[in-house]
Amino acid sequence: MKLFHRLWLFILWLNVDESLQQNEVKCPVPVIENGYVPGDIQEYNENEILHFLCNPTYKRTEDRPSKCTKLGIKVEWSPTPACEAITCRLSLPPLEGTRYDPPFRNLFSPDDVVKITCGDRYWISVLQNTSAVATCKDDGEWTFTPICREITCDRKDPHVYYWDVYSGQNITLDETVSYWCKPGYNSTDGATWATCTRDGWRPNPLCQEITCNRRDVQNADILNNKQKYSYHERANYLCKDGYEGRFYLTCGETGWNGNPQCREVTCNRKYFTNSDIDGNSQSLYRYNDRVEYVCKYGYEGRFSLTCGQKGWIGSPQCTERPCKKVNISNAYITRNEKISYNHHERVQFACRNNSKRRFTVVCSQGNWTGIQSCTEKSKCGQLPVIPNREVTSQRNKYGQGESVPIICKEGYIAQINHVTCVEGKWHSDGTSLKTICAPIASHCAPPPKVENAVAVTSYQREYLSGSEVTYRCRDHYTMEGDATIICNNGQWEEKNITCTPPTLEQ
Repeated sequence: MKLFHRLWLFILWLNVDESLQQNEVKCPVPVIENGYVPGDIQEYNENEILHFLCNPTYKRTEDRPSKCTKLGIKVEWSPTPACEAITCRLSLPPLEGTRYDPPFRNLFSPDDVVKITCGDRYWISVLQNTSAVATCKDDGEWTFTPICREITCDRKDPHVYYWDVYSGQNITLDETVSYWCKPGYNSTDGATWATCTRDGWRPNPLCQEITCNRRDVQNADILNNKQKYSYHERANYLCKDGYEGRFYLTCGETGWNGNPQCREVTCNRKYFTNSDIDGNSQSLYRYNDRVEYVCKYGYEGRFSLTCGQKGWIGSPQCTERPCKKVNISNAYITRNEKISYNHHERVQFACRNNSKRRFTVVCSQGNWTGIQSCTEKSKCGQLPVIPNREVTSQRNKYGQGESVPIICKEGYIAQINHVTCVEGKWHSDGTSLKTICAPIASHCAPPPKVENAVAVTSYQREYLSGSEVTYRCRDHYTMEGDATIICNNGQWEEKNITCTPPTLEQ
């Protein structure tokens, strides 16, 4: 019984399998006009995709893939595999003034061309063109979209802060709109309105970055030196030698802002108790000016000061002039006997013929004061001539110990400040009367001769430093150059003074 049942099931399976084989779906390889199926496959099962290719200049009619499909008792390829000629489609947009050549066609084959002409407010291919020629390519696409587009200007400039337009407004050809630039930028040429043109916005660019060219300031150096500076950038300056201060300028919307100022270094005239300025003095001196000083009566030496960046530079030194040991007739030193004495030192004397008579002399700026006589002859006559001394009042007789101050003429300085009557003789502390008034600076000899010219200044054997001599040409001669020369510490200025003779026309 079991064996019979198994045999019956096997026979049933064979019948079902034969029925399934008789109902299996198969699609044969189709014949495709202007196309072909590559490979050796002759039929496809249900739901298999057909892979086929189109001949050159043809393309698939449908973009969807063709599939082996059973429809009722029939099988077929869906969609039907087919190839069609490649064409470019021309969609005519509804724009006024647009023309196509050739006209009245909307399908073109590869390599066909069409000329598109647009209206004045439109563009094709590029903004500058109102006409262009498009070519149909092998893939069915045009070399560019053959559609005229209206000229508009966008508002995407990154340097514009605000446009005065309403939301969604399109700005077309020749329309204008006001705008403002972002901080750090200025509108080009100060414009406040922008105009839409075929080439874009005018002015172009709408906004320019604010920059400042390097600014050179007299008497100052730039620390961060470069050719251009950005908006709000600083240029730092340091004043040069001879000037003081530092400052900065800031690049602003209208250029450099700030106060470029360097103060000139000056020095006020400086006074010293024991010295005088040699030559002409000024109340104010400039950087690097040098001032010579000569020590006063009773002091020795000379020095100079130079006006520097932080004031006067130099060491003012005058040495007190010592007094030599004084010999007084018929007197001897009872206290403080030395070879030389400093300022304010005292020496006590006693008369030989009267030891009870004592007196004290004092060293005062290189000269002795308080000298007395121990003899009957104590009067001095008139003061002898001292060259280059300014003569004031003059007496015929002077008493013992009387002094006469020495004031020298301009350009000379006294080596001692007075002479003293001692026992009937004028005492000058060993200084020769001829050299008491010594010149401050070397004198100049008579000025040089200039051909065909005469000196109008009065003639002297010697000229003080700083003296001037002026020349005048003889009649009918013409002066060329500066006619005046100056004596400078023993030397006359060298100048080319020429007197040109008259010409024949004169």
